[in-house]
Amino acid sequence: MLASSSTIFCNNCGQRGHPFRECKEPVLSCGILLLRNRATSEPTTLPAPAASIEILMVRRKDSMSFAEFVRGKYDPSKLDYVRTLLSNMTRDEIARLNTEEFESIWAKLWGNSIIERREQEFHSACEKFSAVRTIVEHATSNYAEPEWGFPKGRRLKCETDQGCAEREFYEETNIPRSEYCLVSGLQLEETFKGTNGIPYRHKYFVAVLTKPHDITQKFTFSQRQEISAIEWKSLDECLKLTRPQYVQRGAVIHDLANIVQTFEVRLPHE
Repeated sequence: MLASSSTIFCNNCGQRGHPFRECKEPVLSCGILLLRNRATSEPTTLPAPAASIEILMVRRKDSMSFAEFVRGKYDPSKLDYVRTLLSNMTRDEIARLNTEEFESIWAKLWGNSIIERREQEFHSACEKFSAVRTIVEHATSNYAEPEWGFPKGRRLKCETDQGCAEREFYEETNIPRSEYCLVSGLQLEETFKGTNGIPYRHKYFVAVLTKPHDITQKFTFSQRQEISAIEWKSLDECLKLTRPQYVQRGAVIHDLANIVQTFEVRLPHE
């Protein structure tokens, strides 16, 4: 029996009546901007000089364009878009496309078991890759590493924005909820159009670190599936790491700097 439109729930906008893939709203991800004092022996309280604060960032395991390309999420006849994807990959990723077997690349991206479960998608992506092989051989890139960003992800069914942000933050950083304090009532957002033409919306909750945490710990298996590095960055460093398509990232960091310098946050034990 087909489900009625009133029972279909969209994880993206949180409304009933349509599935995720038919949602007209930008693709939503929720995350956390975690702040700490650069002098790690000092408590993280606000207000504070913007230069004294660091923000936790994560680096993707693979660039967004590389993942999209390997999955075959493009039309091989649209060569300008193919070139755009390639130019947004890292130099190492382009080298891999030119030296490794496609099946090996797919397996490293998804895992060997995925080939069996998504055999049709794999063969389609492989055929598309063969069709644009010449373009790949002449591709160049200015990027040495995948995108840096903030821990975030998409909501599960009926999950709240904050619940999603906390879950995704833990999955990507392995930092438990007990080690940071969310700033009540404070959220920042950015919207942008990806290189694939799809609009995205990122909603961030702001938090301050309440307990020291060693982020150089060995990555868990789950973390390695999504990210390749996790580091504290100054707000200026964050801006320098931002790629051009994130057109509102500068405004987010500017607003965050103002919050850091004017918003009062005291840790619970103070």
